[in-house]
Amino acid sequence: MNYYHKFLPNISSVVRPLHRLLEKDVKWDWNEECKVSFKRVKDLVTSEQVLCHYDPELPIRLACDASPFGLGVVLSHKMLDRMERPIAFASRSLNKAERDYVQSNRQRSSRQLEHLSLTNNNIRRETASDKTLSRVYEFVQKGWTVNDDIDLKPYFNQKNALSISQGCLQWGKRTIVPKKFRQQTLELLHYAHPGVVKMIIGKELRMVATY
Repeated sequence: MNYYHKFLPNISSVVRPLHRLLEKDVKWDWNEECKVSFKRVKDLVTSEQVLCHYDPELPIRLACDASPFGLGVVLSHKMLDRMERPIAFASRSLNKAERDYVQSNRQRSSRQLEHLSLTNNNIRRETASDKTLSRVYEFVQKGWTVNDDIDLKPYFNQKNALSISQGCLQWGKRTIVPKKFRQQTLELLHYAHPGVVKMIIGKELRMVATY
């Protein structure tokens, strides 16, 4: 909260019951007021006041951390004013075996989530390598011709909705994900905060992710 309080006016009043628990010589009492305060803090941190929408034009930072009881990651944008705004949060509790890890191993476990991060460069390179998508890319650039290729037909049927952005194929505002990254994208969508990252699995256009 020390970082995110800058986005939340009057947050100090909301967290006051929690701060009181940290005062010297104060008996720990997790009462109803603390529960309400804690829930309110979680609601605020995941609200539109703090979270921002994914922007393919902005750089991304994935921060990972571990405690004796859980793992957490924050996917953030570095904004034009150099501030970081979170896009999504993900976390999970440790099981008994994981709680017995030394701290360095716990942090290593949290960094395993880093493979969920996808960049425009990764998608662009794989699009160029993908047999079908590379041809679609060329058709979008140079214009479509009549083609009976069964793999190209779904894209031909949606040709007016296809475009190119930063070397990636787009269907409307959605990025077309190459086959190599589909599972990775599913995992990213699974861990991300609901409502911030959504997924469309196209019956024809393979997988399309919208952020």
